[in-house]
Amino acid sequence: AMQIFQQLHMEAMMPNNVTFVNVILACANQADEKEGKHVHMRAIACNLEENVVIGTALVDLYGKCGNVEEARRLFNSLAERDSFSWNAMITAYVTCDVVEPALDCLNLMQQEGVCPNDVTLICILKACRIIGDVDKGQEMHAQIETKGLSEKNLFISSALVDMYVKCGLIAIARKVHSDLPVRNVVTWSILIAGYVQQGKGHAALNSYEKMRSEGILPDAITFTCILKACG
Repeated sequence: AMQIFQQLHMEAMMPNNVTFVNVILACANQADEKEGKHVHMRAIACNLEENVVIGTALVDLYGKCGNVEEARRLFNSLAERDSFSWNAMITAYVTCDVVEPALDCLNLMQQEGVCPNDVTLICILKACRIIGDVDKGQEMHAQIETKGLSEKNLFISSALVDMYVKCGLIAIARKVHSDLPVRNVVTWSILIAGYVQQGKGHAALNSYEKMRSEGILPDAITFTCILKACG
């Protein structure tokens, strides 16, 4: 993608919004801040830095590269912010383990009338997991239940189980897990890891057997957890 972008430049063609967004995404996926800065400079030269779509892509880029200060600067410079830009900023904070500002972003986002979506909720649950903020996590859980999202989105359900596991509330994690309409190797592995973390080796082995009885094949993470349980 970067080679084609350079070729476009050599042929004196003007990149448009779609070009910039995709090239920035390519840099973000590689966490290549050096190339990303070159593309950023080109966007500035084309007076497109403050475009909400390109600006959001740049926030995502710098967040994935660990440069949360530049991500925040670009986010603050956006003339308008939608759910995508808010999610990009929240994700940048969580990726860099700067958690309190991520939680502040949720409040500011709602104050501006932007509703959190699935991506927002998953990021905030990760933030709660990192700092062990059970109260905020349970508040988000209540919102998720009100919207019926735990039954519709396996990623949100997995994040909920993970949050409770990391906060040491294994009984609640087990309840959330057992209520899932669909379970996969990820949700089972998260629960098994929680039991191992709490020193409940027999419970971890029992969960492993239940997972297999549901026809779900273990992966490398599951096996690592089970070996720890045996130990």
